[in-house]
Amino acid sequence: MLIDVDYCKQVNDTLGHQTGDMVLREVADGIRMAAGSHHIGGRYGGDEFILLLHDVTADDMQFIADRLLSYVRSTLSYIPVTLSIGGALYEGDITGYDSEVLTKEADTALYKSKENGRDRYTGVSNEKTG
Repeated sequence: MLIDVDYCKQVNDTLGHQTGDMVLREVADGIRMAAGSHHIGGRYGGDEFILLLHDVTADDMQFIADRLLSYVRSTLSYIPVTLSIGGALYEGDITGYDSEVLTKEADTALYKSKENGRDRYTGVSNEKTG
């Protein structure tokens, strides 16, 4: 999953960089809460995060994304912050796995979330067979 803090630059410009940093910390806390201890999350760059999920279904990804979106909405309700999230699911034999393709698919899904109004999750699932 790729996670982007919507309008983060506006938060920095209007409320200051300290507030922007606090927003990024809260989003990171939300990622830890939503994903649990079995998955790996981190900052991908700027105001984007990546969440690597192991052994999940498309429904699991939707559930995690919904938890994260809900966390940010409730925790940061006093700051105009939302998230756009894109997820790509690789199903099948790991032999044909390509992390660059999967990341690109998640990025494409992320931009679909942005195009469709932000504050949402869009996922894609590709079945791969070996």
